[in-house]
Amino acid sequence: MNFSEVVAGTRQTISSDNNIDEGESKNDGLQRCVIVGASHAGVNCAFALRKQGFEGSIVVIDTDEYLPYHRPPLSKAYLDTPVDEPPLKIKSENAYAKANITLMLGFKVMDVNVHNKLLDMHLLKTLRQSVH
Repeated sequence: MNFSEVVAGTRQTISSDNNIDEGESKNDGLQRCVIVGASHAGVNCAFALRKQGFEGSIVVIDTDEYLPYHRPPLSKAYLDTPVDEPPLKIKSENAYAKANITLMLGFKVMDVNVHNKLLDMHLLKTLRQSVH
């Protein structure tokens, strides 16, 4: 994967060429898994891969800027509940680090090129901060 430096409001491309950045070393030929969407299913998929012995890099990409959290089903009772505290996180930040799972939060996948194994992403965080 090629993770180039993120510049405000630019599009980024992730490829499967095993380059971390131009001029840097290869990833020892390990496989890579990119999961688009940090929902309950996406996060559990990443941790299940580790539990099953997957040794390659795992990247979870999501448009939300916060650690993945539980999204309860909507109901009238839930909507009437006051929001006093943030939603419960699916896993702690430490759990992702311990499992060597990379979170790319605040990114929107714009295009998936399966043939060339490329993802075209747009950084959303900077755009939100610059919009008034």
